[in-house]
Amino acid sequence: MLLKGKNIVATGVATGIGQGTALVLAREGANLLLCDLSVEAMAETLALVQPYGGHYHCLQVDVSKKENIENMVAKAVELFGSLDGAFNNAGISGATAPLDEYPDEDFERVMDTNLRSIWWSLKSQINVMMGQETKGAIVNTASVGAIVGKPGISAYIASKHAVSGLTKNAALEYGKFGVRVNAVCPGVIRTPMLDSLIKSGKVGSEADWNAIQPIGRLGTTEEIGEAVAWLLSDRSSLIHGQSIVLDGGFTVS
Repeated sequence: MLLKGKNIVATGVATGIGQGTALVLAREGANLLLCDLSVEAMAETLALVQPYGGHYHCLQVDVSKKENIENMVAKAVELFGSLDGAFNNAGISGATAPLDEYPDEDFERVMDTNLRSIWWSLKSQINVMMGQETKGAIVNTASVGAIVGKPGISAYIASKHAVSGLTKNAALEYGKFGVRVNAVCPGVIRTPMLDSLIKSGKVGSEADWNAIQPIGRLGTTEEIGEAVAWLLSDRSSLIHGQSIVLDGGFTVS
């Protein structure tokens, strides 16, 4: 097991990439503080990880609120006694509009959820890890939107580029102390939300979506989870400050 006995906090776990990753982390032996805004949806994730036999807890967290994040990190330490890893995954896509028409309030909402939450999480998590004998590893969720642009979602693209940059800078500042910081950049991933959109017929066919990535298919949430688990483990001890692209070749095509 890659993460046997490691104490990890993970956000945005109610569905999609967060849920798929939580399952992989549990399978690999981690104890988890599962965090999301939706208590009801998070209960499903908790039920799915329970068979792996670790210590799992749920906490309602609005990552757009600094005090919620500080409480989340403190709760993880209270429950487990230490913090070995963090998966900062919660995020939103935001509105769709040309930049000159993009609502300021939506821009701020995206930045609070996608970027400021990472800023606050890193500060709280690094502060705890720096006080431990055994430090830890942090993985932030960026996106292929941290590598390329896409018309209509300027706030999302800006936030994910910033997450990648923040990851690099945190790595430069704290790597010498033993805290590793990396990011994952998922491409087009099969999630319940995307499945619903495809079935609605409003966003193109299954074949259209499969053709977006050179491998000819969508990625899975578990594939992202495998990368996150590895980055949080001691097996990736030389990987630091990287934004690992998991997109089936989309950004190289």
